[in-house]
Amino acid sequence: MADDRNSQPEHQLHLGWKLKDLNHLHHSVMQNALGKIGLHSGQPRILFTIDHLEGASQKEIAAHLRVSPASLATSLKRMQKAGFLARSSDKHDLRVNKIELTDQGRQAIAACKKQIHIIDQTLKGCFSQQELDQLISYLDRIYSALQTLNTMLTTPMENTPLQTHSDTSEVNT
Repeated sequence: MADDRNSQPEHQLHLGWKLKDLNHLHHSVMQNALGKIGLHSGQPRILFTIDHLEGASQKEIAAHLRVSPASLATSLKRMQKAGFLARSSDKHDLRVNKIELTDQGRQAIAACKKQIHIIDQTLKGCFSQQELDQLISYLDRIYSALQTLNTMLTTPMENTPLQTHSDTSEVNT
């Protein structure tokens, strides 16, 4: 096993790059699948949120997605123009527009779920249930470690260098 690692170019051994390559390829597959139903990569999440929040305002949808209302506005306009959603005034506050799915938007959600299911099943088919459980556990650990690292990098600290797992005995994440 060590021989295989030694035969790979050093740049291919960086976990972050492997994850980025994997994410890039998954994004490409998703974009190709979603393109068949007229959606772009970020739009299904927006559609699913609108479906879940039913009649929410742009501000509420943005808060749920953890994005700014301004950055959501462009996607909503594009999706409204494509016929996936409609805006209507709130009966109690005319300043607020409710965002609702159209029939075409509901059809897009159904088609999107089907495409995601096919991709998911293809990926899951690469693993036994035990391997899949282990993979999910590993991914959760990576996510947690990256969250911790991000917090450390965005929190003002007194010239304290980052410690790696090999620098400390407290490794269990």
